[in-house]
Amino acid sequence: ATTPPTEKLPTKQAVQFGTHNIISCNMSNISNGFVYPFRGIRTCTSIPENISLSRDFGVFVGLYLSEGHADRKSGFVAISTIDPPILQFTSSIFDSFKIHNVIRTHTNLAGGTSTTIYGYSSLLAELFIRFMGTGSENKLIPDISYTSPNDVLLGVLDGYLTGDGHVSPNAIEMGAASEQLIDGLSWIFGRF
Repeated sequence: ATTPPTEKLPTKQAVQFGTHNIISCNMSNISNGFVYPFRGIRTCTSIPENISLSRDFGVFVGLYLSEGHADRKSGFVAISTIDPPILQFTSSIFDSFKIHNVIRTHTNLAGGTSTTIYGYSSLLAELFIRFMGTGSENKLIPDISYTSPNDVLLGVLDGYLTGDGHVSPNAIEMGAASEQLIDGLSWIFGRF
């Protein structure tokens, strides 16, 4: 087996588009083995072509499904929680992909507060929206989950139940606005 080269691609590249030559910039930030947006600023974000499906990534997916949202236009994935360990865990996941992240607390007119961690990556936002949807009523378990290792699926359940579930001695309770999401979570529970 051969290993892919690790050298960087050229720093500038001219592309013929119709009668115009376009010089693409920020090419010095592009490395083999990672994916990048076609347009936009290519910063130091490192989203690999193949994301390792680990238990931690499963927890991150579960947290997104229960407490998260993504926005294409603004280019972010966000998780809303007041739980400091979840904020720290989510920050560590964003950091592992070198995604700039910020925690913001908002106080509404009634005096209630909400805390959200934002990870700024248009690519991750697009990935999450395409695979899992956005908005409570549109979310679903990604198809890849049906062939994922049990450890990843346990992570998805752990993350989801942390946000929108409750475990008691006699029952596991969860809620969702999406019927597809409930069906997918039920299928995962059925594996165990």
